[in-house]
Amino acid sequence: MEIGRGPPADAPAEMFRALADPTRRVGVLAAAGLIDLRRRQASIRPDGLRRLSRYFDAALTSAAITSPGGRAAVSESTQK
Repeated sequence: MEIGRGPPADAPAEMFRALADPTRRVGVLAAAGLIDLRRRQASIRPDGLRRLSRYFDAALTSAAITSPGGRAAVSESTQK
């Protein structure tokens, strides 16, 4: 991905649709790869959360780099 060219495609749209589902039915989250279902229990899938984390890290970094007005990047302002 080129910096400033938009968010990465690593987090598929299904993940965002599942998170946006108003009822967040467990089946929707499982189909998106965010949780595993076993019997009546659900467990979080770390690989699914890592994909979302990488997506947001890259998107926020891109936004900070391309921010207009010459403002300091988020990492610079939080390390003071």
